[in-house]
Amino acid sequence: MNELKDLISLVGLSGYERYYPAQLSGGQKQRVALIRALARKPDLLLLDEPLSALDWETRRQLQEDLKKVIKQFHVTTLYVTHDVTEVYKLADYVVVLESGRVVKKGTPEEVFLGKKLSTRIQIVGKVVSIESDSIMAAVTVMHDDQYFKTLIDTEEVDRLNLKVGDDVVIGAKSSDVILFKALTQS
Repeated sequence: MNELKDLISLVGLSGYERYYPAQLSGGQKQRVALIRALARKPDLLLLDEPLSALDWETRRQLQEDLKKVIKQFHVTTLYVTHDVTEVYKLADYVVVLESGRVVKKGTPEEVFLGKKLSTRIQIVGKVVSIESDSIMAAVTVMHDDQYFKTLIDTEEVDRLNLKVGDDVVIGAKSSDVILFKALTQS
C-alpha cells in the first residue's frame, strides 16, 4: 500500500484517490494510467503517444513527471511520439522509423545534430539575446545578417545551459520548431 501511495504522490495525485475518472482532467487520467502500469512493476513500459491529446502546459508537466518516474523506477521505456521536442527532452536513445524501417538511431544529439538534421529548415547561428519569463523564453539567433526569434521552454534554456554567444541550430519540420546547442569541435 505504501508503494501505491508513493506512486500517487510522485505523479502529483495525492488527494485524488477517491475521484471518479469523469472528475479528472486529461492529464490526471494519463497520470492514473501511468500509475496503473507501474504498479505491476514491468520490465518494459510501452507508451504510445501518451501526451499527444493534452494541452501544452499539461504536456510539459507530464514530461517532467515521466522523467522522474522512469528514473526512479529504472524501467526501460519505449516511447512512441512524433513530437521531436518531446523526443529530445525525454530520450536517452532514439530510433527513427520510416515505413517500418530504422533510418537513424543514436543519442538525441547524434540523431538530431548529425550531418543530416531531419528537418525542412535548418538555421545555424549565434544567440544574440534571451528574454524569458517563468514559462517561455524568446531566443533571438543571428545567422549572417538576419535575426530569427523562436520561443522555447525556459527549462530547455536551463537544460542546454544556453547563453548569449552560444552557437545553436534552429530546425523546423512541419509545425515543430526545435533549438539545439551546436556541438563544438574538439
